[in-house]
Amino acid sequence: SSLWTLNTSSPYLWLRANTRLYGLTKSQLDQIDLETGKILWSTKLNSLLPNRLEVSDSILFSAIKGQKEILFSYSFEGEFQSNIELPKASKWELTKKGSIFLFHDTSDGLVWEILDSKLNRIKESFTLLGTESGSISVIGSVDNSCYVLKGNFIYRFGADGTFSRSGKIEDSILALYINQGILMLKTNKSLYSLTPNLDKVVKQLEESETLVDNNTYLSRDGVLSIRDNSGKLLWSENISLKNKSTVFSVYYKK
Repeated sequence: SSLWTLNTSSPYLWLRANTRLYGLTKSQLDQIDLETGKILWSTKLNSLLPNRLEVSDSILFSAIKGQKEILFSYSFEGEFQSNIELPKASKWELTKKGSIFLFHDTSDGLVWEILDSKLNRIKESFTLLGTESGSISVIGSVDNSCYVLKGNFIYRFGADGTFSRSGKIEDSILALYINQGILMLKTNKSLYSLTPNLDKVVKQLEESETLVDNNTYLSRDGVLSIRDNSGKLLWSENISLKNKSTVFSVYYKK
């Protein structure tokens, strides 16, 4: 049974939780009490088309206004703090420690800068010259660093202004994700875990195994197994090969 139900005139496009629950519709931002479901305050969004919501020690959301994309910062009391216009085709990522990484392309290269949750600049913008062509894809963040894919290279950006770049990835990239604080790379040939400096790649998949879900593998002879990020076997079970297509994910608890 549910603790509470909240009916709204417009559906929430995004929900994020901190000590409160925050909901963003196409026309307003709400703060909701987690215990009762009561809306504590609402802020109207005039002539905006929101496209993302995140919460750290401020409430952050980006929205389209006319032909421009704008990033907004609000306090937990619903008060406007600041906003900035985002460069065209830019991407932003909020780290667990509250830093905001902002990326965009210029004719010279990849530009990145770091902001706090009130959109004050922590680090002046940097430009990486000679980066490959192609759109910027933000993979995610670990602690106070952010991972980005551009072309056939992975970049790691630190809040202290440092960065590192992987070697060129020659195989086709099927998936990039962060699992338990470790960046994982799945190609058409294997699965790898990458070190924070991206300078060492550890092969994880056995030649006869395919990836079912994060750290879950199925061998050609029907053995379902779970490994940790170092490749150590945690659990395995023989399953019927005719049923392998029904395995979507596995929950493992020690």
